[in-house]
Parts: sequence; C-alpha cells; structure tokens
Amino acid sequence: EFIVEVIVQQEAQDAENTNVLTNMRLLRILRVAKITRAFRIVRLVRFIRSLRTLLLCIGRTLRAMAWSAVLLFLIIFLFGLIFTDISTELPGAEAMRKFFDHVLQSYSHPSEWYQSFMVLLPKTCAPLLPKELRPICLTSHLSKTFARLVMNRIMAEVQPRLPHQCCAKHRQSTDYIWTMQRVMQISHEWGTPICAIKLDLEKAFDRLDRIGLASLIVSKLGTSHPTEVKNLLAMLREGGACIPTIWGEGHTDMNSGVRQGGVESATLFAWVISVVIEELDARAPPGGWATACPLEEQAYMDDLLLWDGQLARLQTRLGILQSILDKYGLRINPSKSSLLCSGNVGGTHLSLLGHRIEALKPSEAPWEVMGLPVFPGVKESEVVAALIAKARNKFYAAQDVLCSRAPIQQRMRLLDRIIWPAMSWCIGAIFPTQSAIVLINDFHVHCVGLMAKFHRMPDDLFIVSVRGLSEDRASLYMLVGGSGGVPDFFGASGPMLDIALELSTRPCLRLLDFLLVSENIHGGSRNSCPR
Repeated sequence: EFIVEVIVQQEAQDAENTNVLTNMRLLRILRVAKITRAFRIVRLVRFIRSLRTLLLCIGRTLRAMAWSAVLLFLIIFLFGLIFTDISTELPGAEAMRKFFDHVLQSYSHPSEWYQSFMVLLPKTCAPLLPKELRPICLTSHLSKTFARLVMNRIMAEVQPRLPHQCCAKHRQSTDYIWTMQRVMQISHEWGTPICAIKLDLEKAFDRLDRIGLASLIVSKLGTSHPTEVKNLLAMLREGGACIPTIWGEGHTDMNSGVRQGGVESATLFAWVISVVIEELDARAPPGGWATACPLEEQAYMDDLLLWDGQLARLQTRLGILQSILDKYGLRINPSKSSLLCSGNVGGTHLSLLGHRIEALKPSEAPWEVMGLPVFPGVKESEVVAALIAKARNKFYAAQDVLCSRAPIQQRMRLLDRIIWPAMSWCIGAIFPTQSAIVLINDFHVHCVGLMAKFHRMPDDLFIVSVRGLSEDRASLYMLVGGSGGVPDFFGASGPMLDIALELSTRPCLRLLDFLLVSENIHGGSRNSCPR
C-alpha cells in the first residue's frame, strides 16, 4: 500500500507540473498575441493616416484639375469667339488684300521693304578680308509675301525650258552630278577624247547688272504680264542694308545685283543663266558644237560645266560665253575654274580672260564637281569614299553626343538626321555596285559599333557587350538595320540584321562567333555583301 501511495503521489505531482507548464505556455502565447495585436493596431493607424493623406492629396489635385479645366474651357470659349469673328468678318485679311492690290496697281512700293538687316557670317576660322565673310540679309516679311504673289503669276514663264539648268522645279543637284558622271563614263567606254571645264562666276549675285536684267524681263514678259513686269522693275530699285558691328551700326547701299534676301532673286538668277546657255546654243554652228552628244553644257545656279571633244572648240565656246555674260554684268572667275583633259584633245591648257588654265591630271589631283571626283574611268566606290570621308568628319565632330550615355534609340535617330544625309545627299547619282554598297555598309556598321561601345579584349579579339542592345527585337532592328542606311535606299534588309538577331540573346560574343554566324546565315564569304 505504501508503494502504491507513493506512485499515486508522484503521478499527481507530475500532472500538476504539466499543468503549470501548459499554463505558462498559454500565458506566453497570450502575451505574444497582445504584443502582435498592438503592432497591428499601430500599423493600421499609420495606414489609415497615410490613406487619409493620400485621399486629401487626390482631392486637392482633382480640385486643381477642375479649376484648370474651367480656365481652359474659358480660354477656348474666348478664342472661339475671337476667331469666329475674324473668320466671319476678316478685317485684317481684307485690309492686307486691299493694301497688296494698291501696291500691285500703283507700282509704289514702300521704301522700308528694301532696307535690309545684314549679318556677316565667316567663311574661314579667322577671317581677315571682306571676301572671307558671307553676308546674309534679313528683309521685310511683307515684301517677301508680295514678291511671292507676283512670282507665282509668272513662274511658268521664268522656269528654265531646257534641261541645262538643274536648279529649277523638279530638278536637283543629283541631276547635275549624274550628267557629268554619265558623260565621263561614256567617254571612257567608247575611248573618245573629252575636255571639260568647270566655271565659277565671280560674285554672281552681286555683279548681275540690273539694267540687263530689266531689259530681259521686259523683252520676255512685257507683253504677256505688264502689271507683274512693272512690279518686278520696282523691286529692282535701289536699296540699303544695316550692318551691326561691335563699334556700332553701319549702312551700305546695294545698287547692283539681285536683291539680297528676296524670294525672287534665286529664280530670276537661274532664269538668266538658262537664257545665257540658250544664247550660247543659238550661236553654235549647224549640227551643234559636238556631234556625239546633244547636251554640252550644264549649270547649277552659278556653277557651269562645259565639255567638248576638242580643246580649240571649247576655247571658242568660252569666248562666246564670256561675251554673252558681259551683257548681264557677269564675269568668269579664272582662279576657281578647273580644266580636265582626257585623250588627244589638241592641248593641255586654255586661256581665259588673260589667265592660263592648266589641265588637271586624274592621277595627281582628281577633277571634282561639288566635292566629288569626276573623270573618265572613275569608280563608284571612289565617289562613295569621298562622301564617306565627309560623313566621317561630321561623325567625329559630333562623337561626344553620338557616343554618350543617352539611350541608343535616340542616338540612332540623331545619326539618321545628321550623318546619313551628309553621305546620301547625291546617292541617286551613283550606280549601286557591290563595292559601293559594301563601303556604305562598312561605314554604317563602324558608326554603330562606336556608338554601341564595341571594345577590344587583351587577347586581341573583339568582344561586344549586348546587354544594352538586346532589350527587344524592335530596338535592335532600328540599331542595325533601320537607322537610315542602305536598307532605305536599295530596298534590302540590313547587312548585319540577321546576325544581330541571332546573337541578341547571348550575353557576349567574340569575333570568331560573329563571322561564323555571318557565314552560316548568308552562305558565302565573310567579307561578301549579303545581297
């Protein structure tokens, strides 16, 4: 019995200890629950305060937007009333129409129209002489509007009728370059001798005689457009220009040449040059100057090109041309004229206004037209190389911006705006040979590589980080194939587009992988053009 009683007492003590431990655990759980509940209450209070602040901000914003909407509605309503009155009554437009009608019929132009504001722009880095400055004149916008109205009435009469003048409606400098390149190409293919001279008129816009221009206007347009002719003659009146300097303002008279800053000046001057070429052709012997080619002159504003098969005949034509130019006060500038002779043309030099002009040899110094090499046997790749050289200089001049940390899409748009036009302004005059396309593609990829920061590894292999280029396929397409290169002109896909899309998912690539993928995709030589 004693043993049983001891065992029962021990079990009772164990049960009491178990109950005490359980109670302590429950007490701890309750304490933790209270603390957690307190934290939750605090967080809930903070959330309610933040929500209240957010709702107050939204309310204030909506209130401000409501006032802004009311104010915008009032502004639109007031402008609607104002412009409704103007559109129905048109007091300003009616007064301007009456003023222009009065000027057109009375031929009395305000003297303020012919007082210009002249700004001198330097032609060189450090100009020292007046000829190293280019004056730009700003004239009255009312005079420009009136001149445009008058010129629109006679535009069909003053447009060049012959294809010699390339500065006219539906014509461009590409025609000027392509014509000379085609002549040189035919001369090289047929093996015929050719001599060509590039002429520049000395101070053409300033030396044009206003009396000769007025006589031309009267003889050509006097019977068909008498009112417009009288207004054109009134536009040739004497004028002046105000020149601001650091020492004060100066004033100069402009009594010769076409009106600086006038919208009619370029059209009238191009018309005069086309008339000069027509008179030169009219004095040609029967059958033309050269029987092999019906077109022997080409002009782009004041730049003239003449070619022939014999140097003596070209000398005769130059003499006749200068005599015709004398009637309009124009003079050829021998210092800026250059001669090209290919084959047996009967000499190597010309005499122009007492100056001896020696022929250029293509092997020593290429004969250039608008900065592009043009001579018999010239390759398209050489012309493209000259364009790429100018585009490369412009790229490195803007390298700080093009190779900056700005987004690649924006920098590619900038490349399309400033670099590609410098290389493609006359791309239509170049036959798309494989070598020319390869040069354009190589320059395109070179620019993209510099902008994407391609760099060289120590083991003399290129490694390309495409972390910033593989954001999406559209950005990568614009980077490689859609930035205004050969795809836009020749209708082909970008030469590196498929390669870049193939490798766009890789973190990095080496030059060997790059070339292998190029060979596998296009199935040809690594250096060959895709299309």
